[in-house]
Amino acid sequence: MTADHGSHNLTAAEEESLNRYYRAHERYEAMRMLHRYEDSKLTTALPLSGKRVLELGCGSLPILLATQEAAFTYVGTDLSENGVRLAKGLAPRGHFLVCDATAPPLFSKHFDIIVMKNLLHHIERPESCLRAVQHLLAPGGVVVVMEPNSTCVVANVAKVLLNLVRRKLEESPYGQLPVSRLREAFLATGFEVVERRHSGLLAFPLSGDYGSLRLIPMSVSLWRAIIALDRLLSGLLLGTNSRLAPRLSFKVTFYLKPKQCGEPSSPVAAHKA
Repeated sequence: MTADHGSHNLTAAEEESLNRYYRAHERYEAMRMLHRYEDSKLTTALPLSGKRVLELGCGSLPILLATQEAAFTYVGTDLSENGVRLAKGLAPRGHFLVCDATAPPLFSKHFDIIVMKNLLHHIERPESCLRAVQHLLAPGGVVVVMEPNSTCVVANVAKVLLNLVRRKLEESPYGQLPVSRLREAFLATGFEVVERRHSGLLAFPLSGDYGSLRLIPMSVSLWRAIIALDRLLSGLLLGTNSRLAPRLSFKVTFYLKPKQCGEPSSPVAAHKA
């Protein structure tokens, strides 16, 4: 079957090629929508105005895309040249560079907010990255670490089922970091947790890790509805004081400050995590 494209009648092969392109484009748009939703959970907890923000391991979809606020400066780094090139195209007002997250060539004590989203479990020794962050953080600054939640019941069941068919839930050669291991790394590098939040109740797991497992189609209209439902259910089940949150959420976010700073001065409300 051929379709008319202007004055040119497409061959079956050409039409199939176009269809693949449109499917890939819609999948990418759905992924961007899901990333923005996930990232918004980080940025809404932080007053960004006037801040100097650093994101280590920003990839091709930096958190800059999740906020409309323009009154802050942003630097994103990644080890992938392609990721940085794409990030520059999508978020031209940001500053980006290719570098190792454990040794970023940046000014000491310069950044008010440092974000590491799904980064630490890709590093052999997370402590090396956290120590580098210590030197980059300005006085009174906050470090935000989002990682897969190792205490999520559904995620752990999924790992077992995927292992049976020789699939992995995590592409990192080091696997996911248990929450207890994260806390050990924070303690070893002089950080304390001032707040912990949970997210990823429905949208992230249904995505099959952003479509890599292809659980359901990555359609923009479908994912718009799923994200709306996730937002509603998350508000009901994943609140700060929810006892169910550690067992239900696929992601956990820690807000950290250096211990030697004394009382919490970070932009999030401190409480016992």
